[in-house]
This record gives sequence, structure tokens and C-alpha cells, in this order.
Amino acid sequence: AILSRDKTRAAAKAGAHGVPGATAYDSLARFLKHPGLDIVVICTPHTQHYQQAVQALGASLHVLMEKPMVTASADAWDLKARVEKAWSRTPTSMPSGTVRTEY
Repeated sequence: AILSRDKTRAAAKAGAHGVPGATAYDSLARFLKHPGLDIVVICTPHTQHYQQAVQALGASLHVLMEKPMVTASADAWDLKARVEKAWSRTPTSMPSGTVRTEY
């Protein structure tokens, strides 16, 4: 699945990267409900990272963000807390309670 402000551009980008037939979305809310979605890679303008990550984490998805992660340290700490809370209820292959963060 791929998300863009323009669904046609999203489909073209998926095809250009060897993922023809990927479902294209122009709505983050609909994208986050895509069946089988496990991870969201956020590569949007950095001012949008925090809200998009909050929504993805709220949908119980893994999140990978490009730098800068967020624009305010309070947002970084909030995301860290959300990840720790999500991992406390989600089985992972990492040792229990381990969260790796780098700032």
C-alpha cells in the first residue's frame, strides 16, 4: 500500500519502484486500515511526522521516520512513551521491556 496526496501519483510511484498493483490511498485514515499493513514509513515534511506517527501508533503499526523525527522534544518524548506503551501489550522478538531509542 502507498499513500500520497494524489492517488494517481501514488500508484505511479509504486509502479516505478517495482510494486505494481499496490493499493494507492490519498487518505491517511483509510491507508492505516489497509489489510495486512505492519509498518508505516513516514517520509513527509518533518512538520507532519508527529501527527502521522501518533495516528500510525494508534493503529498498532510499527513506525519508521526519516530525520528529523519531530520538531519539538516534547513530541519526541510523547512518541517514546506511546511506543513503550504499545510494546508493553504487543509481543515482539525483542527482550521484554526493551525499547531502543537514539536521540
